[in-house]
Amino acid sequence: MGRLMCDLGVAARVVHDNKILLVQEARGRYLGCWGLPKGHVETGESPEQAVLRELVEETEVEGVVLGLAA
Repeated sequence: MGRLMCDLGVAARVVHDNKILLVQEARGRYLGCWGLPKGHVETGESPEQAVLRELVEETEVEGVVLGLAA
């Protein structure tokens, strides 16, 4: 069997003062909808690195990974 390829995505659940950070989609089929900051894991990147990068790219907020969920 050959090498399998997959598309891995991440989403950040940011909680501060009992509030959850949401972002509003700016384009695509979910335009205007609210959700968690999210994106794809790039080649050579860990899920932890990817979620922190996406969080900064989408919100300019820096965070710390406390755990992972599947």
